[in-house]
Amino acid sequence: MLDVLSEHAVAALDRLDIRRELSETCHAHELASMLAERGLPIYGPVLELEARAGGVVIGDKTQLATFRALKSRPGFGRSDALVCRGEVLLPIHGSELMEFWMDGEGTIYRGWPASPPWDPEDSGFCAPVYASYVTMFERYAFQREPWWSGTGGTDDGYRCSLTIHGHLMGDAMAQALSVQAFNPAWDRYARIWHGHAAHVEEANMPGYHVHTRAELRSADELVRALGTISPIMDRAPLEIGLPERAVVQPGERATLHFRGLQPGDRPMDVLVYGGPGSYRIQVRRS
Repeated sequence: MLDVLSEHAVAALDRLDIRRELSETCHAHELASMLAERGLPIYGPVLELEARAGGVVIGDKTQLATFRALKSRPGFGRSDALVCRGEVLLPIHGSELMEFWMDGEGTIYRGWPASPPWDPEDSGFCAPVYASYVTMFERYAFQREPWWSGTGGTDDGYRCSLTIHGHLMGDAMAQALSVQAFNPAWDRYARIWHGHAAHVEEANMPGYHVHTRAELRSADELVRALGTISPIMDRAPLEIGLPERAVVQPGERATLHFRGLQPGDRPMDVLVYGGPGSYRIQVRRS
């Protein structure tokens, strides 16, 4: 497994003491026989994942891979599998709620054939989230850095946030904020840039998430990011996170004025007061 990961991911997984439980995996030929017996397709990438990471538990709950999923469900067959775009997907998640699946090309999907407990109407949901198990592990390792908070977001002194829904603005945002790409975690479904001033993520998962999100160290970076996306603000719903409400003096005029949309396509105004190093930002929602 380690030979296909970046040095960063290898170090992170070693630090996290990720281990395999060999009793919860099997040889590739044994898995192939199990799949054939149940009328399920045999996919090379699924066998490869089993050989490299079967029996691994990541995130304290995601139990890999297909042997574990089938072993805990003796009656699981073709009619129980998730189907996406006409292709039968194989489970690679052996936990109680099978949530991750793989197709014949090695793409990993998030979905569930039955309704998840948190959304009874979400039965049959399915969307691709990783191009391969390699980027799955790379992103997992990246998100286990000390500055990544336990609530699923960054926590490295970033004080502001900006999310642009429905648009991929990662390249322009990263260039404006002077942050570097973390290429090992890139694939066609997600890209990451990270630096002292900002953390930028771009998700391109149709049917699940399509957005660009930036965590920003200060209001200066937020103003720079707003300037970058200003050409599309009239058609890109935004969410803006601020540490506190701006205090505006009576009669004070805004230095900058951005007009955009909030989720639900309702208009909003973003007013910027002061100058570099002392920007104050006020969001007025209609």
